[in-house]
Amino acid sequence: QVNKEGRPDFASNPFNGPIPTYEQVVRSGALRSLFLTLPSDHPVIPFAHQASVGVQRQVGANMSVAGDLVYTDERSALTQMDINIAYDPATGANYPFNQQARHPNPGWSNVNMSQHVPKGGEDLGLQLEVTKRMSNNWQASLGYSLFAGWDYQYPPVRTAAGCQYALTNPSPGVFTCDAPITVHPVLQYAHFRAADQMHRLTFNGIWQLPYGFQASGLYFFGDNGKVTPVSGVDVLGIGGTGGPATPTSPTPGRLRADGTLIERNSFNRADLHRVDVRLLKRFNVGSRAAVEGMVEVFNLFDHANYNAFVTNEAARNYGAPSFDSNIAFQPRTAQFGFRVTF
Repeated sequence: QVNKEGRPDFASNPFNGPIPTYEQVVRSGALRSLFLTLPSDHPVIPFAHQASVGVQRQVGANMSVAGDLVYTDERSALTQMDINIAYDPATGANYPFNQQARHPNPGWSNVNMSQHVPKGGEDLGLQLEVTKRMSNNWQASLGYSLFAGWDYQYPPVRTAAGCQYALTNPSPGVFTCDAPITVHPVLQYAHFRAADQMHRLTFNGIWQLPYGFQASGLYFFGDNGKVTPVSGVDVLGIGGTGGPATPTSPTPGRLRADGTLIERNSFNRADLHRVDVRLLKRFNVGSRAAVEGMVEVFNLFDHANYNAFVTNEAARNYGAPSFDSNIAFQPRTAQFGFRVTF
């Protein structure tokens, strides 16, 4: 990769001379990097334990209630680790990215490899539903779900390769993963709540009205969950600002320049509210045909619903919502249509 250096002919002459050979690039000290993640050298097939129990009961002639409890436990989860990085026993953090002599392979930058960790996450959900079938000119359904999820973060230890601790560099050219080391707090094992939606409620109904009219509607609520921001600064010198908090992966992006840690799930995404309505009128044409005209309004009350937000604390617009083209997050819209049946 060659960065623009201000020369007017950069586009046509990026190397400022002949295109170098691979050997010349290596001799120049430029770091090599991988575009792909190396497969695990100790592959294990991921699996999950799943369990559910539910009950459904009819109430009267046209109504039913149901409840389900669902559980999932992921095992042998797949994650990624930079295997071309060593850690300082004095600080528990990695040696800065620019200290090439501390890299197991000095001529390379980050070398990511897939590896398996004992557990990837746990989910527990309660699902409740009340349904009323069409009778007396109306029908309706109400559903609610309560969800709780937990994620894991594992320290940078290649346990599948027989390592007991993170890789250290006790002397020039010597690397070991058997020397005791307590990694930095941001890299240590953690079991924490997942950044997922906890409460979700939906209601929909249809009403047959006089004179060939029909009204229907949908209401949706979701708490939208909480996420973990990132500091936007490379405190540990890993060669980047650190990505967002993700399951089963150390997240140095939580570390601020002043040494404090960003609390997990400390950014509460705004709740979602949405009301969609439709009004339909049926016109009979003779005894065997009909025309139906309809008007539909989505997000009737024009509630501001957002899926994602800027969670980089270093950004000027930190906390601002991000555009999402999905129909679920669009402002109020309306459409008209008709249908002919015969």
